[in-house]
Amino acid sequence: MTTELEAGVNGLNLEEENKQTPQPSRPQKGAKQQRGGRGNESPTTQLSKALSYILRHGTLKEGLKVRTDGYVPLDDVLARPKVAKIKLERGKTPSLEDVRQIVDSNDKKRFEMIQKDDIWLIRALQGHSIANVTELDHVPITLDNLHILAEEKEDVTLAKDTLPTGVEILHGTNKEAWEKILSSGGLNRMKRNHIHLAKGRPGSSNVISGMRSSSQVILHIDIVAALRQGDIPFSMASNGAVLTSGQGDTGILPLKFITKAEEGKSGKLIWQNAIE
Repeated sequence: MTTELEAGVNGLNLEEENKQTPQPSRPQKGAKQQRGGRGNESPTTQLSKALSYILRHGTLKEGLKVRTDGYVPLDDVLARPKVAKIKLERGKTPSLEDVRQIVDSNDKKRFEMIQKDDIWLIRALQGHSIANVTELDHVPITLDNLHILAEEKEDVTLAKDTLPTGVEILHGTNKEAWEKILSSGGLNRMKRNHIHLAKGRPGSSNVISGMRSSSQVILHIDIVAALRQGDIPFSMASNGAVLTSGQGDTGILPLKFITKAEEGKSGKLIWQNAIE
């Protein structure tokens, strides 16, 4: 049985937006409770996490219909108890405008909204574990178009099989997860549809999404070698996250395509692949 830790370890960060928050101690009699209801989380953070969970993983459990492109009617999402119970300023429940503000201000650009026939629809751009969400408008990455990984795509002229200067395909994880990746033979998408990768370290100018800045271990992925093998698809979401469903039906990105591992903060080399 797959544990939540294992799901987060192998590149899936399953329900990263809903990671457990330590429970606050019971307040003493007469003491004021923290605003927000979930530890120290603000109502806005609660709303963002609720949206992430529902749109990435919880549509079926919540009784919602989701399109193959991931879109769900916003009114249906707002009506779910997980969202409706959140109290914003003056006790108001979340509305279209509140959600639109989260979509526009999210630093990782996790969500997207469209209006069709006077109905607002919302989706998560990546990170799904919902099997029928298969048409997310991701751009396939091939040996012929690696230039799309660059920040200035129009000005980049590259030979085939060449990564743009400054682009590294990375995966962030934690120390315990890294040991499991080593022992299991590669990164596994587990319950999610894709393994998440980034085009560089968090904070780089062309990196918005794909890896947590708190990652303890950073793995370097040889995307060119993986593409040459021919049975490992890669794509890029509109927020720049690089995604792969792994090799064939295995859901695994084999260890041979991980060239090295570094400490997240210091960049110190902690492992190098002996396979040439």
